[in-house]
Amino acid sequence: QLGIDLGAEALTEAAHSLHLGEKTGIDIAGETEGKVPTPDDIRKLSDERKWFTGDTANIAIGQGALAVTPIQMATMMALVANEGKAYRPHLLKSVQPVGGESVPTTPIQNAEVDAPVQFWSDIKTALNRVVSPTGTAWRAVIPGLEWAGKTGSAEHRRGEETHGWFVGFAPVDDPQIAIVVIVEASGHGGEVAAPIAKEIVQLHLFGPPQSSEGESSASASENSLTAADPSDGSAPSVEISSSAADSP
Repeated sequence: QLGIDLGAEALTEAAHSLHLGEKTGIDIAGETEGKVPTPDDIRKLSDERKWFTGDTANIAIGQGALAVTPIQMATMMALVANEGKAYRPHLLKSVQPVGGESVPTTPIQNAEVDAPVQFWSDIKTALNRVVSPTGTAWRAVIPGLEWAGKTGSAEHRRGEETHGWFVGFAPVDDPQIAIVVIVEASGHGGEVAAPIAKEIVQLHLFGPPQSSEGESSASASENSLTAADPSDGSAPSVEISSSAADSP
């Protein structure tokens, strides 16, 4: 109802302020822009087609013609974690020449949303409640860790099972990682994507589980992207992790 009350123009303006519908600029080829539909886009489909209230509702809940990429959603969660600042994601965290010192990738800010401190506090509180015993992401609860997230189940035309989504960041009070997990045509995000996110966050923040001999089985810092607030003036402090899986 809030989306309908705001209207299509305000919703699309807010989406574009988060750089949805645009490439993030990640340093790999083949990135797509996604799509934030407007009334003009609908009119182009047919002279008789009009923008209905249902179109506005679809955008508000992330359905209909709206299309986003996992890296866009991860970057958006990093923006929330940084309370309004978003940085271009990079696969390359640093460069270390032979015999030289490591040189971190220079962070590039590509979005900023100016909002009161209380606004970000309220958003984080709401996202934290999602990852709780009574939230839709209760399967992602990690004992001893307060973190934030949002589940999603996106309808599509290729089958009855929805795409399962989970986006989040952790910890709530001192974010170190932003994450997105999408499992295609698999069911609800809280059921299939949230548990995967839990495993990744646990690995990143606490390291791999110890074997009976006390040996670790993997590195906790692999497969991450940097895109957060360079609080110390050198390298971003939050990392983005992206996971995508096909259904069995």
